[in-house]
Amino acid sequence: MNEQNQTSASVPRKPESRKRCFPVLRCAVFFAVLAAVVIGLQSVFIMDLDRGYDHIANFYDEKPGTMDVIMVGASEVNATWQPPIGWREYGIAVWDFAIDTLPPRAVRIMIDEARKRQPQAVVLISLNPFKLELDKYSVDKIHRAVDFLPLCKTKIDLVNAMTGKYYSLSEKLEFLFPIIRFHSRWDSLKGPAFGEKHEDFKGAMRTVTFRQKIYSVAGTYHVSYEESEAPDEVKATMIELLDYLDRNGVRATFVKFPQDLDDDQLGRMNQIQKIAEERGYPVLDLLEMAEELNIDFGNDFYNARHLNIHGSLKAMEEIASYLKDTYGLGNRQVQAQQSEDPQTRKQWESWDTAADNYLAYIRPYVLPFELEHPDRAALSAPKLKKASAKGRAITVSWNESDGADGYAVYRSAGKKWEYAGETDYTALEYTDTGLKPSTKYTYRVVPFRYGLVDGEKQYGHFDAAGISAKTAKK
Repeated sequence: MNEQNQTSASVPRKPESRKRCFPVLRCAVFFAVLAAVVIGLQSVFIMDLDRGYDHIANFYDEKPGTMDVIMVGASEVNATWQPPIGWREYGIAVWDFAIDTLPPRAVRIMIDEARKRQPQAVVLISLNPFKLELDKYSVDKIHRAVDFLPLCKTKIDLVNAMTGKYYSLSEKLEFLFPIIRFHSRWDSLKGPAFGEKHEDFKGAMRTVTFRQKIYSVAGTYHVSYEESEAPDEVKATMIELLDYLDRNGVRATFVKFPQDLDDDQLGRMNQIQKIAEERGYPVLDLLEMAEELNIDFGNDFYNARHLNIHGSLKAMEEIASYLKDTYGLGNRQVQAQQSEDPQTRKQWESWDTAADNYLAYIRPYVLPFELEHPDRAALSAPKLKKASAKGRAITVSWNESDGADGYAVYRSAGKKWEYAGETDYTALEYTDTGLKPSTKYTYRVVPFRYGLVDGEKQYGHFDAAGISAKTAKK
């Protein structure tokens, strides 16, 4: 008996504290793994909004300290400035750090997030979000705004800014962890939800509507200089933003983008503009300058709030000119070529590639002269009358555009637009010969006049929808 007791006593026992420690440790590891899985899956269960991926998620792939300009605002920013074209045509590295339906109280948060990686960049801030009343945002709109941001303090702040008093704490959690809402969407997930990246266009617009749709705001688009009383919270939000810009020494310009707005919206934006200008911040008013930019109100929008590709190219010229004159920007390509840092050169080579890819992407939709900084003229778009085929020739006819010295005719069989020929002002039809058999061709007719000073062609408006006919089989 004593021997058994002695033997038993000789076996060392595990301390009670270690026994208790293992279950606690296992539990901690389990929850750590679970948290990692949930955080990883949240990037899968998101809205199917490719623009958010391009504009927001891809921003974090860019090398810190390389951007000349950060544009912050809502979707009107994305529809106006196309970064690859800005790089290729103007030598300016600009990123559209903009999200759909951005509310006024979220603007400062987005600027602060962008400046964490690009603190030296000039910031262009859209005034257009400040035209809105502050109200409850729908669940879908909030997801569109925050889903592609990484899980960080900025995302939490943005969720709080957009949900405000209208959502409970438990409801806010789904915006931080989309799996809470979209856990049953396996059969509908696609594209960026599984990390499928598009061809890199540096955040440029790639939607079908932007490239192809034509929406007329003729007769409704207008400018107002009257002020309407903006909500107190919106005014307070602007003052808070201006204090932030002052405190951090941010080089900033506010921008009013072309949109078809009602008088109340224009008036509220005018009042907010006055607050910014009284604090010494400049405003680039593209909305007022639309006619000066030769925006075609019948062809250059894809809906009442957004320019299409044709309007975008016109507005970009003015923005680039402003950035050059005000901030001395426009020589980034030269700096890139002179850099001795391999990583920096690789960064800028990716912009060259994006420019090549994006220009190839939009060529089926834009005329060659649109990418060549042409002189513009306020000539109305000729009304296209008829396109008729005879054998391997197509004849196109149109109505007169008052003031035109001639008409340039362009054709497309679907891949890109090519110059077909031109007529003088007396001829209102053109016959295009030597075409491929059994092929559908679309035509656009652009009026032009010669400049009084330099004699260069000044191009007017054109019907972007065009007119089509198909050649015979033989």
